[in-house]
Amino acid sequence: QSGAGGNDLRHTGDRKELKRLARQGIPADRRQTVWPQLCRATEIREAEAEGYFEALLAQPSPTSMSDPGFAAERQIELDLARTFPGHQWLSSADGAAKLRSVLVAYARRAPAVGYVQGMGFVAALLLVFVPEPSEAFWCLCGVVEWLLPADFYSPTLLGLRVEQCVF
Repeated sequence: QSGAGGNDLRHTGDRKELKRLARQGIPADRRQTVWPQLCRATEIREAEAEGYFEALLAQPSPTSMSDPGFAAERQIELDLARTFPGHQWLSSADGAAKLRSVLVAYARRAPAVGYVQGMGFVAALLLVFVPEPSEAFWCLCGVVEWLLPADFYSPTLLGLRVEQCVF
């Protein structure tokens, strides 16, 4: 977690060095440490109260179809089996439970976004390399809220559509 000078990687010089090294490819065994720093997961987590992830999961599941969270959580359940269906760990009960927790927590964190198809694949990949669900959740927050263009993951997928048009 330290840069060349032994400093925290959040310092500008160390972030530049990290960016340079990341472009060469991050070894799989280092991704658990490096990915959260690249997507600023620690900074985003520090902006919230301790136990925030757990508090999101402790909220009762919506029971009314008129509640926007109901549709998001229903879609998450449908997509769990469709997300990397041949992957041994993600297809297990433990893997599905961890993926569900990351996606449900994010849908509750950002109800305006909720859950968008494709988000499960990002969360699943994060869980493969960052196996602690709370850490994968913070990485997902960083990807959606900081790395990707605005509205990339939104009910209209406007940011994604703009990117496709530009491409």
